[in-house]
Formats: sequence, structure tokens, C-alpha cells
Amino acid sequence: MPVDRKALRILTSTFWMSSGWRVPPQWPSAEDFAYARDSRLMFDPHQVGHDELAMQIRGLVRRIALEQVVEAFVSSLSTRRLDLRSALASYIVGRALPIHGFRQRQRSNLAICGVCGAASFVREPADWNRFSFERHHWGGVWLHDPYYIAFDLEQFAAGDHPVAAAADWDILRSLLGIVREASADNPQLRPGGLTEAIRAALPASNASQRRHLIMTLANIGVLQPRGHASFRKAGLTLRPAATRRSGRAIGCIRVGSGAARMASP
Repeated sequence: MPVDRKALRILTSTFWMSSGWRVPPQWPSAEDFAYARDSRLMFDPHQVGHDELAMQIRGLVRRIALEQVVEAFVSSLSTRRLDLRSALASYIVGRALPIHGFRQRQRSNLAICGVCGAASFVREPADWNRFSFERHHWGGVWLHDPYYIAFDLEQFAAGDHPVAAAADWDILRSLLGIVREASADNPQLRPGGLTEAIRAALPASNASQRRHLIMTLANIGVLQPRGHASFRKAGLTLRPAATRRSGRAIGCIRVGSGAARMASP
């Protein structure tokens, strides 16, 4: 189902204005907050500790099929449902996250876990609403943060799961074709240059949205920055659902098959 436009306006205006971030956020009226909350775009105070995260994420990964996050991600390229983009990265990163308790990161004065990089304390209640804004505005920002991963997958599991159309897969092929050509022409290609290069495939997007799309593709191994590993496990393939079910390889785009390599920022 489509995102409620009124609820999205309420969420967006809380954190964003024409000149950028609202600092501090401008919280909506009780009536508007209730409307956005009922539309699952804003949230009451929510707290979770570090040691709950890995189990929560593992359960969500088991509930969600890889096919669902792939189809939703590809469908977003034409529909611009940015809230559907980061679930693919959250799924891949979350699947790789081991079950663990908090282990203090060595040589750090902060209470940061040495396994997942998450803080040991609970998030402030506002963070879930900020996560929601960033998910809808850019397609997610904190792609490695277990708190965001748990939030993202929970929202995805509770929402709709659109299937990509043939035209959506054509956009993805076009985008990756541009990436291949750009990286071949410039072996030292960096994310900033790639952000501008893929504009032709996504003319309705802005630079920030394209940059976060690149981040998602890098996290799942479609783009491989030199000197940096992805969270991808061998054998992950992006291709239309009907093709996967039939076992045919028509039109498949194999993750990490040399779509592009980028120089590190």
C-alpha cells in the first residue's frame, strides 16, 4: 500500500525544512503525532538494549524472505519508494551479525561493542522517529547500525512487499551498465563521481538519494570498494522472481560479479 502522504508530511516537517535539518526537531501537535503514529511513520518512546538486538535481528531475518527485500529494492527504482531500499542492506548485514553479548571495544573510552559497533546503552526515544525520517527521505543512513537494522527490518516485515516490474529490472541493468562504463573509464572512480554518473538512470533522484543508493549496493556487494569487504555471502543473485522460481538465468544480475569496483573514499 502507498505511504500516507499526510503522515509523511508530518514526519518530514518534524526534522526537515527547505534549508536542511531542523535543530532542534519541531515536534508535531498531539493530534498530528497520533495520525503519523497510526500510519506507522512515527513512534512512541521505544527502548531496547544492546543484548536484545542480535536476537531480534536474527528473528526478523528468518521471517523475511530474501526474495521479498530484493523485489522491493528493485521496485523502488521506478516508484521512488525510498523506504523500501535499505531493507536489502539491513537483511544482508543482519544475516551476517553473530549472536553475541556486549564486548567492550579495545582502546575505546566509549561503551561501544567490539563485535557490532553498537553502543551498550538504549537509544533515545527520538531516534526511532529520526530513523523513520531518514528511511523515507534518503532510503536509510545508518546501514551498519544494529539499532537501525532492527528498526528497518521490523518496519519492512510489517509493511507491503511490492514485486518489481520488468521495467524496474531494466532500470537496474541500465544503472549497472553506467557503473561498469564509468569504472572502466576511470579506475580511480570514487563514490562522488559515481553519484553523478548514475543520474542518467535515475533522473528524478537527487544527489543524496543516489549516494545512499550507492551505499546500499556497496553493502550487499554489487559495488565493491577496493580494500573493503562487503557483507555478502557467496551465491547471492539479484534477478526477477519468476526467473528465480523457474531456475533460469535469463536477465540475472549476480551480486559481486564485477559490476564495478570503486576506489575507497
